[in-house]
Amino acid sequence: MYSSIFSSVVSPTILAHSSAPPRIHPSTPNLNHHIVVSTTKSVAPSTQTATLHTLFHHPQQLRNTTESVPQHQILNSGFTQMFGSTIVVDPLSFRILAHSENTCKILGISPFDLCGADALSLFTRSSALLLEKAFKAREVNLKNPVLIQSRTSGEAFYGILHRINAGIVVDLEPASWTENPVLSSFECGGSDVKLLCNSVVETVSEMTGYDRVMVYKFHEDEHGEVVAERKRPDLKPYMGLHFPAGDIPEASRVSFLHNRVRMIVDRDASPVRVVHDETLVEAVCLTGSTLRAPHGCHVEYMANMGCVASLVISVVVDGGDGSMKLWGLIICHHASPKCLSFPLRRACESLVQAFGKGLKMEKSSALCFR
Repeated sequence: MYSSIFSSVVSPTILAHSSAPPRIHPSTPNLNHHIVVSTTKSVAPSTQTATLHTLFHHPQQLRNTTESVPQHQILNSGFTQMFGSTIVVDPLSFRILAHSENTCKILGISPFDLCGADALSLFTRSSALLLEKAFKAREVNLKNPVLIQSRTSGEAFYGILHRINAGIVVDLEPASWTENPVLSSFECGGSDVKLLCNSVVETVSEMTGYDRVMVYKFHEDEHGEVVAERKRPDLKPYMGLHFPAGDIPEASRVSFLHNRVRMIVDRDASPVRVVHDETLVEAVCLTGSTLRAPHGCHVEYMANMGCVASLVISVVVDGGDGSMKLWGLIICHHASPKCLSFPLRRACESLVQAFGKGLKMEKSSALCFR
């Protein structure tokens, strides 16, 4: 019995539980849809299930749309989420190469074309010194987050940095000078896998407050299963649902190995365009941005599931041959807009890393590695 509830991947199939300027990227149109029911054979051996096909008013249009969207476009939409802003900076000259259109508004400065401007001039002197120091690091992401302050408004931001070919991407998320995320301990040994999974969903739920928190496990044939869940009492359970392997394309799986935390704050919020300097020969890659907006087809998918906000954390374990293996995902859904601060997301990531170590210690369990 297979189903599609994963909020950050594209799939035209949902299977039921059986028990402007050329320098700006174009947006994806918002299409109407409805749901119809049919029957099909699942990938699981000898299992007959009901299949929910998510269709637009013209069914073939959906299939053509979802199948024709290249994975690189899905992972790099060219837009950002509006709760923060993004700038791309030359690490030597500190010149702004690209920026989200809402950057001036977020920083509280008068609107002007930021391309070519000195990025350090947007922040206080002490903040500029912190950014200069961070930019010199070989692994800039190890400096995250850099707590910086707008020179004009005095507002505090978490500067979240990562390096791309064009320069350094600086994601600016609203911050509090006094924030101190509650850290939870997680026992990573001495329990079986089922208890570990139940423990991690309970802890993540308590830390974050999402309506639904699930452990989504990949099987050897790459199909997935919800093996633990904590949810609001009024929500339908997803526990025990199985997912076809094709629901999560290979490109998405690779992305989850490198970008281990993915948050969508509000699926209904308008995506923010990214403006590029005219000297750039190609659009900057925002695949690793914490603010990357979901692709239009992801938004449609989330709407079908009644999910407005989501958080996905990769569960990565030692593959045994020196490589890292994507064991599964912690998936969180919320029925209204929800934003977690970067430090709290980092705390959740650390907890899930401990969970991954616990899974490795219990690798003899049939549930974990069968």
